Amino acid sequence: MNKIVTQDQTQLIRKAAVRFEWDEHRKRFSPPVHNEPFPKLEEGKTVEAKFHKRYRSKTGFLAHVAVQTRPDVLEHAVRAARRLNDPVSECEKYVEKFCSFCFQQRISN
Repeated sequence: MNKIVTQDQTQLIRKAAVRFEWDEHRKRFSPPVHNEPFPKLEEGKTVEAKFHKRYRSKTGFLAHVAVQTRPDVLEHAVRAARRLNDPVSECEKYVEKFCSFCFQQRISN
């Protein structure tokens, strides 16, 4: 007797799309490429609390999806997670592109 277990996170991704206000009309069918290191946070500057919380939420969502059903984006989730303590706007743009990519992949299937 063989049993197959599947896991579909379509509803989770759709809820995240609403929460993070992803535009479904901006198509992204390939993952973003970013090989350069993120710039460092300027010395003496601190991360704004609202930005920090938003970045951590998006990174956490990306990490969850990567670990559960999308191992193809795991490397990128780890890269974003390395900057959880001192993110800059480029970090958030990177995560936003990957989350949008996951959203587009889920609704296009």
